[in-house]
Parts: sequence; structure tokens; C-alpha cells
Amino acid sequence: MRRLERGIAANELPRVWANDPASQPRVRAVVARDDRVRLGALLRSPTRVLIVGAHAGPRFVVPELIRTERPDAVVLSANPEHWRHDERTAVASGRTTRAELLRLRYVEAFTALRNGGVAYASPDGGLGENLDDAVVLGVGVRLSRAIAALARLTGATSVPVAPVWRRGAVRLVVGDPLDPTHITDDTGWERAWLEGYAAWLEGVYRSDAMTWRIPTGVTAAFFEPDARIMEWRRTYNRRIAALRDGAT
Repeated sequence: MRRLERGIAANELPRVWANDPASQPRVRAVVARDDRVRLGALLRSPTRVLIVGAHAGPRFVVPELIRTERPDAVVLSANPEHWRHDERTAVASGRTTRAELLRLRYVEAFTALRNGGVAYASPDGGLGENLDDAVVLGVGVRLSRAIAALARLTGATSVPVAPVWRRGAVRLVVGDPLDPTHITDDTGWERAWLEGYAAWLEGVYRSDAMTWRIPTGVTAAFFEPDARIMEWRRTYNRRIAALRDGAT
């Protein structure tokens, strides 16, 4: 329980680093050097690469590290804290909408990958309305089928990457590429891709209690029967709201 509580709190700390150029040295410093080297090699691969993230561990670290290592990479996210400042301002002022911004990011990600570039996306992050059912930790979840379609249509190498805490440093869990090439039917290919992602995500959660986050989705549903943890969740949400207000 203590490790779970420590992890949930620690995983929110990088929130204040999101899309802040001044934070990039801190992001680099917290990630173990050999993992930075490994991710850097992946980002400079001669083949097109889709980094597949997840809402697990200190999830704000990977997009910022990608921006540091590969500034031309497209970060496709429904989370405004991953957007550039001008994008957040445009949505807040009504000059554009969240849906319009995400459509633009999809086009940019598609173009980047088709041209041999790099993009980042988390299928469990509420991207779009084209969702598909999956099971993680025995809980039904909805994953973005559009990300699977992006991988299929661009032929990108889809590499799942998640950050985890290990002795005060962030280590990167890099999974095997999601590549259901044995399936020729488009719908079946995307379904198999999402099932592979769901299995990888479950493994990330099961690897260490410090990868968990309680507020939403699969983790909230998984812990709902535990009254003690859900009470802690309410206290946690109040703390995170205070942290978010202090960062704006």
C-alpha cells in the first residue's frame, strides 16, 4: 500500500514539466542515462516509428523526452498539458476546438510517419470517438482504434514505451513492437494491435505498484471495492487539483 501511495503521488510530479522548455534538463536528469541512449537510438532509427505510450507511471516524462531528443516528432495527445502554449491558448480563447486540434495532430502524425518520421500517442488517452473494447486487469476499457489505424496505414514500427520509477530514477519499459502482420484483414489487424497493446499495458501495471494511478479509468474501476483506497483517492484528487492550480 505504501509503495502504491508513493507511486501515485510521484507520478504526478512531472505534470508541472509538461511542454516547458525550461524543464527539459530536469526531464533528462531524472531518466537513467542508458535508457535515454536507447530511446535516442530508437528515435533516430531510419524507419518510421510510432512510440506508443500509456497513462501509467510518470507519464509526462516520455513526451517531453521525445521533444528533447527529436524536436520534429509529433506528440498526439488529448491532454492539454501535452499541447504547446499557443495551442492551449487557441482552444481556451475559442479560436479553435479540441476536436479540430486533434484532427490536425492526426494529419501531422500521419504525414510524419509516412515520411519516415516519429510520432507519439497513447491509445488509452481518450483520443477521438473511434474506440474499441479491451480488457486490462479484468476491467473493460476503451482504446483508440484510430491509433491502431494510424499504425496500419503508415506501416510504422509501433514500439510501446512506459516510464517507471526505480530507486529515484525513471527507467523506460520498452516492449516488443506491436506487429500483427500475420493478419491480412484490416479490422482484424487493428483489433490484434489493440489486444497486443492491452496485454503490454497490463504487464506494465502488474510489474510494480508505483506504475499505478487511481483517479480515472481502469485503475479507479480496479480499486473501487476497496473503501480505504477510494478514500485516499479523494484526498489525492484534492492535492492534484491544488498542484494543477499552482502550475497554471
